[in-house]
Amino acid sequence: MSLLFALLLPLVALPQQVADEADFLPLFNGQDLDGWSDGGGLWTFDNGELVGRTTAAEPIPNSHYLFWEGEPFADFELRFSYRIDGGNSGIQYRSQRLGEWDVAGYQADIEDGPNYSGILYESAGRGILAPRGSRFRVLEDGSKSDDAPLGDAAA
Repeated sequence: MSLLFALLLPLVALPQQVADEADFLPLFNGQDLDGWSDGGGLWTFDNGELVGRTTAAEPIPNSHYLFWEGEPFADFELRFSYRIDGGNSGIQYRSQRLGEWDVAGYQADIEDGPNYSGILYESAGRGILAPRGSRFRVLEDGSKSDDAPLGDAAA
């Protein structure tokens, strides 16, 4: 399964990824969407930041994703910064395309509020798997085991 990064948001800006270590791969070049596909033209670069915008006057009818078209990844560590101005967004990973620019799979959720940033959400699946500040394991039989909290969910 290939790695898909998908951003769905009213406004987010991600600075150009700068590799701190030699084995990190920047996914954005800070200038254009080279290596990515965008089916609706919602994504641009502004001052080296990836920006996706929707407005009340021009809303999107459903989630809209930006797909990584480079080589698939195996094990990885994803590092990024974001800013969101209203609404809800996320980064999809280890997900599958469903057509019509939709996906199924895991999402690191991002929102402009106190509840959803940092949760693990499964799109087109089980929904919220791990709320903020928690961790869990999926056991061999498919059931979920809640583990000790990772920190203060309100922080």
